[in-house]
Amino acid sequence: MGVLIVNLIKSAFRDKYLRFWEWIFPPLLMTAFALFIRGELFATFILPGLAAFLLFQGLIYAIPYRLALLRENSLLRIAVEEGSIGMLSSAFVLSRVLISCIQAGLFIPIGIWILQPEIDIRAGWLIAAFAASLFGLGGFSLLVASLSKTVGSALGFAQLFYILLTAVSGIFFPLERSPEFLQLTSSLSPLTYTSEMLSYGLTGGGGKPPVEALLFLLLFGGAAAAVGLLILKRDLAAGRNWNRTVAGPASARG
Repeated sequence: MGVLIVNLIKSAFRDKYLRFWEWIFPPLLMTAFALFIRGELFATFILPGLAAFLLFQGLIYAIPYRLALLRENSLLRIAVEEGSIGMLSSAFVLSRVLISCIQAGLFIPIGIWILQPEIDIRAGWLIAAFAASLFGLGGFSLLVASLSKTVGSALGFAQLFYILLTAVSGIFFPLERSPEFLQLTSSLSPLTYTSEMLSYGLTGGGGKPPVEALLFLLLFGGAAAAVGLLILKRDLAAGRNWNRTVAGPASARG
């Protein structure tokens, strides 16, 4: 198990696509914000939203993309046939959790240093926020991954939901000043509640513990992950992987 986790982490670091979006883009984005941010108040408002955005970006691209690669290479089917799908799934999840922990431990301090916001860290709630956000956004990313059988479709779905949730979640602008429709749609987005929890954990924003946000992320993540796993299980049981899709017509022509 340990060797498999290490190999999955190594492959994620070696992948040029993930390397840019997960390790190069975040500090570039924070630097760009710092160039235009004026005042501690705005920096304090933007930091939790930026942290939520970067966490979401890492999950929504990496999980569908990596699972699509495993499906295209028939590794998921082989794992099912050999009875090792549980080990592969556990190693995949743990590798993503470790990568997200490294990113949070690296980029949140960098963001604080670059943006210079007013900080009031509540360690317990910050840990709870990170764990619940990983669960909620990770479950949603798994659902997106279950809809994708190829790398191309995985990146397409990831880009669609990446733009959609970022647009409606109010993480970069005050929701109370937004149209009612946007306020309504934001209440259905896990990214909104991730930002709310990180805001309380990092800056004490909101004044009271965001218990509702915590419950939403846990319920939403659990439901999304359950649906995603059911779809993946159905597809794998039916032998719906990319190699068989291609091999069928090819053998018929032969």
